[in-house]
Amino acid sequence: MKKLLIFLIIPLTCCTKKNQTLVLSNDSDRALNFKEVIISRDEMEVLDNKLPVFYDEEEQLVATQLEDLDKDGTWDQVVFQTSLEAGANLKLSINWVESDEYPTFADSTQVYMGYSKDRDGSFESVDTIVRPEDHVAQQPPYTYQFEGPGWESNLVAFRCYFDARNGKDIFGKTTEELVVHQIGTGENYHELQDWGMDVLKVGTSLGAGSLALLKNDSLIRLGDTKFASFEKVVQGPIRSVFKLTYKGWDVLGTDYTLEEQITIYANQRGYKSEVKIPGHASDTLITGIVNLKNANVNKFSAADFEILATHGKQSENKDYLGMSIAAPRASTIAFSKAPTEGEGITNTEIVQLKSSNETYEFYFYAGWELEDAIFADSSQFETRLKEFAQANSSSIRFYFE
Repeated sequence: MKKLLIFLIIPLTCCTKKNQTLVLSNDSDRALNFKEVIISRDEMEVLDNKLPVFYDEEEQLVATQLEDLDKDGTWDQVVFQTSLEAGANLKLSINWVESDEYPTFADSTQVYMGYSKDRDGSFESVDTIVRPEDHVAQQPPYTYQFEGPGWESNLVAFRCYFDARNGKDIFGKTTEELVVHQIGTGENYHELQDWGMDVLKVGTSLGAGSLALLKNDSLIRLGDTKFASFEKVVQGPIRSVFKLTYKGWDVLGTDYTLEEQITIYANQRGYKSEVKIPGHASDTLITGIVNLKNANVNKFSAADFEILATHGKQSENKDYLGMSIAAPRASTIAFSKAPTEGEGITNTEIVQLKSSNETYEFYFYAGWELEDAIFADSSQFETRLKEFAQANSSSIRFYFE
């Protein structure tokens, strides 16, 4: 059963009399479901440093997220999701309230880094961390709760190995509750739990969207760097964002810096990766999908994207799992395949990317049979991927009345 967002309802009578009307318009020829809308503070007529609360045409509260991206104590933008049929419009009223009147919305996304300062088996959540120089992957006593940061929506969760392996992995979910903060605290997450499980074997592949470079015909994994840091940017009911920064990455004798920003939205089964490689934006970035179990591979175009997808009984629970990378067509160079054995990256379906405005961008999408039975059907998986690509090729237009 789908979980509804829980709101603390603030009566309209508690708000100021200052009102604005926001008009949302879907000008595309397709329905957009749970489509994000981001409005900067500068685009709004802010009343006396108060906070905006949005209501729909039936006076129902709209879940929103105010974000202070520059950490100066003042919100910079408001983010929410909406669903509109093709060609439809929706009017939202805006009321301005004091900070202590602002409603509370249940989080439907999360970023979590569990860190053990004393490496004694106890972990605490941290918003920023620099990887200790003496950290060794998979060696007890453990530094991180499940080997690195985790991020999730209400539908799926991921993690990144914060070490020389630089793997990305998938936690399949059978609940819409947020769970990554509790994973790795006593249970065996490689076996099916009440919330789900780790559904992916990564090995020496690129797992679920890990990073590498193609340089002089060699695949070079983003691996053992001199410096690595994690920073949570935002977390909330609509989306969560975090950054990973790596410095001192030896690429054929040259030191590289790489910055990756990852975003995950509520009600979505994928994450967005934005990568910068300062001073080397002309290089070919590599990402990919593990294929250790002879899954079917599909490559196709949809809307503004080139899509690489795998589907089959490839989960660690021996049931159906679909995985995909969707990359902007203008940034996609080619698809290729890593060898099945040998040193370096293996067993990976590869996407080669070039940067646009010095940023490499792609989306990783996962659909697991136990999260939704439709994902046992490869054609249904492809349909959802096309819908995902179409939605991310369109935007909601907005203006104020």
